[in-house]
Amino acid sequence: MRARSCPPRLAPDSDGRGIPPALDSKLTERFGPVRTARAKLGRVASQKTEFEPDDMTLPEEHRRTRINPTRIWTTKVAQGNGQASAVKIMSQKSEGPLEGSLVDHIDLQALKRGEVAYKWTLSANGTLFIGETKPIDPANGKRSKQGHTTLVGGRVIPEARFGGVLHYDLEAAQVVIDNDSGRFSERSDLTPGHLDNVAQLFKEAGLEVGTRWKNMCK
Repeated sequence: MRARSCPPRLAPDSDGRGIPPALDSKLTERFGPVRTARAKLGRVASQKTEFEPDDMTLPEEHRRTRINPTRIWTTKVAQGNGQASAVKIMSQKSEGPLEGSLVDHIDLQALKRGEVAYKWTLSANGTLFIGETKPIDPANGKRSKQGHTTLVGGRVIPEARFGGVLHYDLEAAQVVIDNDSGRFSERSDLTPGHLDNVAQLFKEAGLEVGTRWKNMCK
């Protein structure tokens, strides 16, 4: 089988190129540079079920990627008096921070039983997004496949730094994250150290995870 190379594919920041250079450099060191979603030859990066329904009459190259309705994300809020920043959990379904930590908003029992699957994506500005792989579509009540691009959706050209999947390791009795994302992780410059840094974000948000590195450039 012929080896597949994963050349670097740099891409600018999402909205208005607004990330300060110093922050972008720091995020790049920890999680890798921002990339456009990888697409198969002759195809766009999003699948049919991942496009915004209102854009379906447009050519594929002009359609926005829809936003996963189950996505939640972590955000750091600055504290006063020299205190460390607090991590808040936000949801696509709520207008403000959720109570509790990340462990309170992921169905670990369903994940353990294999009844639900989750993916994670790290956005251009370092936000950690998590969502169900096959959420229920609010429009029709049916489950549909929603990949990594829908966790950073709402744009014609999805961009992120990294992505992967959540698993439950029965032997270790813990959630494990990997780097299995054909859209954002099939790159030769990412390392297990980058995945360890993502695991630290999960920990800061209240969910201890192990890591499982996959060679995405076979």
